[in-house]
Amino acid sequence: MAVGEKEPDISAIPILDDFFHSHESYERYHIHVIGLASSSREEGALKVRKNWFGRPRLLDGIADPYVSVETFGPCTGSTDYFPVGVHKFPVLWNCQTPLWDSKCVLIGKKEGTEGLKFQMKDFNKHSDDQLLFEFTLGRQELPPISSVKDSKWTHYSRTPSNPDYANVTFEFNIMVTSGSDRIVSKIDTEFIYTLLAPGYEYSEEVLPDETQSPDDNALLQCWRSPNSTKAVLWVIGRNDCFMHPHVAKRLFLDHNFDLYVLNYKMNGHCRKKGWVADAHYNSHNKNANFDVYVQDISSALKCMGRDTHYEAVVGYAHSTGGPVLLNYLMNQGDAAFDAFLFNSPFLDWGFVGGDMIEFVLENMDILVRLGAMNNNTKVGTAIAPPNIAPIVYLNQPIVYSAWSARMWSLYYFDFATRPLYKVPMTVGFAQGVTAVHRKMAAWYASKRAITAKPFLCITSRGDDVLKAPETLSRADWIGPGRWEIELNDNGHDVFLSNDAADTDIAIDMCLAWLKNRRLVE
Repeated sequence: MAVGEKEPDISAIPILDDFFHSHESYERYHIHVIGLASSSREEGALKVRKNWFGRPRLLDGIADPYVSVETFGPCTGSTDYFPVGVHKFPVLWNCQTPLWDSKCVLIGKKEGTEGLKFQMKDFNKHSDDQLLFEFTLGRQELPPISSVKDSKWTHYSRTPSNPDYANVTFEFNIMVTSGSDRIVSKIDTEFIYTLLAPGYEYSEEVLPDETQSPDDNALLQCWRSPNSTKAVLWVIGRNDCFMHPHVAKRLFLDHNFDLYVLNYKMNGHCRKKGWVADAHYNSHNKNANFDVYVQDISSALKCMGRDTHYEAVVGYAHSTGGPVLLNYLMNQGDAAFDAFLFNSPFLDWGFVGGDMIEFVLENMDILVRLGAMNNNTKVGTAIAPPNIAPIVYLNQPIVYSAWSARMWSLYYFDFATRPLYKVPMTVGFAQGVTAVHRKMAAWYASKRAITAKPFLCITSRGDDVLKAPETLSRADWIGPGRWEIELNDNGHDVFLSNDAADTDIAIDMCLAWLKNRRLVE
C-alpha cells in the first residue's frame, strides 16, 4: 500500500465518523435565496415605502444586508469545527434592494435535524449586526426528498414579522436530496478507471523529473481508444483530482477524444502514490517557481504523441491549472495545441480575506529575502479545537474541511487523491503563482499574446474561491481569440456545482463552444 493511500482513523470523533462512513443517514438542503420582493403589485416592484424625497425603497435607509441559513435540532451533524449545516450569503454593500439570487447546500442528519433557521442582518463594522428579521421552517414544511439529478425546487415566500417590512416578502427556493444519492457516485468514480466509455483503455504514465526525487514525480492518467482522432490534456487545480466522468464523457470521449489528465508535482494522485510525505504539502511548490511544471507538461505531450498523431489537441485547465498551463505557453509556445478551455482559471487571488492579506500573498518574496520565511513555510495552518481528538495523517495533524465535505457529498472522490482536510498554502506556492501573474501582466503591457489560438474562459458569480469579474478581466491577458461565459450559480469548478442543472448547463455551453470551433461535430 502506498504511503498516502490509507485514510486516517476518525472513529474517535463521532460527527466525522458518521458523516463519512454512514452518509446515507444524512440529507442535503439545497437553498436558493432570491431576496426581498414587494408583496403588493399595486405599489410597484420592490417598493416598501417612500423616503422624504418620494423615492421607493426596500430597507429603511442604505444597509449592508446579508442572509444566513443553518440547520437546527438536537443532533444535526453540524458543529463549530465541522459546519456543514451553516451558510452565510454575501453582504450586499450599500444596498436598498436586497437581491442575492444565489445558491448553497446545507447537510444535516435525517433523524436529528428539525428544520432550517433563516436570518437577515445588517452588517455593522463598529457594533453588533442588526437583526432585520428571522424565521424558521420546520421539518414538516420542507419539500419531500427528490433525486439529486432532477433539480426539483419548491418555492417559498415569507412575510417578515417585523412591522417595518410588512409590505415585502422574502423569496427563496428549497430542494431536499438524500446523502445516499450523488451526482457522481462512488461507483461512477471507480468506473472511470475501467468502464468510463466503451472501447477506451486506462493506463498511467509516471513522469519523473530530472532530479529523480519521488516528490518531483508527476503522473499522467491516460484514456485511449484506437478510434480517437483528437486528444485533450486536462490540467487539474490545486488540491484537485480528476473526478469528472460526467464531463469527460459528454465533452470528449463521446466525440473521439483521448483523455490525458496531468497530476503535476505533489498534487492529485501523487499523494496516493506516496510522493507526498507531509499532508500539508499537498500542492506545495518547493521551488517557488511554476517553471518546474513545464517539464511535466512537456513529458505529458511526448507521451500523448508517442503512438498517435492527433488531428487536434485541446488544453483544459481548472483554477491553478490555469497558471500552470499558461506559464508553459509563455515558456514553450502554443504549437502543441489547437484550442484551450479554462474553467475558473486562477488569474488573481480572489477571496483571501481582504486587501491586506492579498498584498502579503503577492509579496512573499520580500519576506523570504528578509529571512522571515522560506519556501516551505506554511501559511494559514488550521488548528483543531482543544476538545477534539487529534487526527494525524502523513506526519501532520489535520482538520477536516466542511467545504470539501459538501463537495464529497455530491461528487464522490478518493480521500487519497483529493484532500478532505484543510491544506495550508505554502510560501513556495504563493510565490510561484504570483510570478506567473506578474509575467502575464508584463506580456499584456507589452501587447504580447500568450496564445493566438481560440480559448473559452468559463466562470461563475457563485465562485466562492475566485472573484468572477477579476477572472474575466484578466482573461483578456491570455490572447485575442477569447470567448467568455459568466454563469450565475455554479461553484468554483463550474462542473462540480451544488445543483445538477447548473453543472449540466456548464457542460452544454462548453460543448456548444467546441462545436462552434469545429472540434466536435
